[in-house]
Amino acid sequence: MKQLLLKGRNILLLNLIPVFYSCTNTAKEVENSSTQVVVNERSKDTGYPKIIRDKGLEMLYDDAKWTLYLYTFMDTASVVENERFRKMDQPLGTYELRFDSLISNNGKYICTFEFYLNEVKLRDSISKDVFSTFIPNVIIGDENEKCAAYLNNNSYERNSKTCVEYISNKDVNYQEYFKKKYGVSADRHIKLYEKLFAPLSSSRLKYLKDNQSVLNNWFVSQAKKRGVLN
Repeated sequence: MKQLLLKGRNILLLNLIPVFYSCTNTAKEVENSSTQVVVNERSKDTGYPKIIRDKGLEMLYDDAKWTLYLYTFMDTASVVENERFRKMDQPLGTYELRFDSLISNNGKYICTFEFYLNEVKLRDSISKDVFSTFIPNVIIGDENEKCAAYLNNNSYERNSKTCVEYISNKDVNYQEYFKKKYGVSADRHIKLYEKLFAPLSSSRLKYLKDNQSVLNNWFVSQAKKRGVLN
């Protein structure tokens, strides 16, 4: 695993964008000398959270949520039941993704989300086995390097970010590059590359089109709004 600057809760890595906001009486704020955290404790996501509306961050909120869905929509996690692992029946793209927190650090922000099954946070029942599907709550990076990470918004520390899934962009044919470099184990690297840099590759786009009837309504509506689906 590549060490970046956060650790804690799973996050989807996004470009950090300047934002200014204040705490509201529907949110909890945690602050140190350079960091503010606004936590929406029970957002049903029937619309935009108040802190997002108040600061005019609707477009950035949609982009963050959309990117997180793109990264995870084909993954199927495992849960623990009666001390045994059970693979979930549906991929993460079918579940509700709710706003969790807005973090501002030195004029930059991170917007995190959590998957829910009915009223239960999926992370609370997910398998902690290291080989289980990793669920981020944010993605951070740029055109050259991206990473899926885990962020604890209650104890955000600038020097404690762990990059759980990371890969760098290559100015070559990535499939041939990974096959040559990793041989029979290249498939995992190719899939990870596509999740981070080409989330709408031909195979993933086909899956999205073929399964839109069972995928999350918000995710599908955004795909249509963005011209990905007809």
